[in-house]
Amino acid sequence: MFIPTITQKLLALKKEKGLTFADLEKILSRDEVWIASVIYRQASASQEEAELLVETLGLDRDDAQGLTEYPVKGCGPVVPTDPLIYRFYEIMQVYGMPLKAVDTSENLQTTPCLALGRVSMKPVPDVRIRV
Repeated sequence: MFIPTITQKLLALKKEKGLTFADLEKILSRDEVWIASVIYRQASASQEEAELLVETLGLDRDDAQGLTEYPVKGCGPVVPTDPLIYRFYEIMQVYGMPLKAVDTSENLQTTPCLALGRVSMKPVPDVRIRV
């Protein structure tokens, strides 16, 4: 999978500074998943948001321009043709990597997939149908 150079730089600096997506959410006043989407180039930021993000992570303001451009929206050439499946495909292409990054970087001590609606993993009762 191709990961843009700006994404690699931003993620390395985020790790180096010990920041989480939740920390960036507080600084930018934007949702942490949206911030991850911008970093992964699946969404675009305003010039002001992009400048604040790159300055927070230690890049020059000039690096902000790439985050304001039209987003990549996906990471591969194979696209499903069924309309319903395509919508799920698009959701995963746009938010898959950002959700994974938020979930795994900040919830390592808890149940995976908490970023998806802060899902509670309760045991499912054993239900059997009698005939």
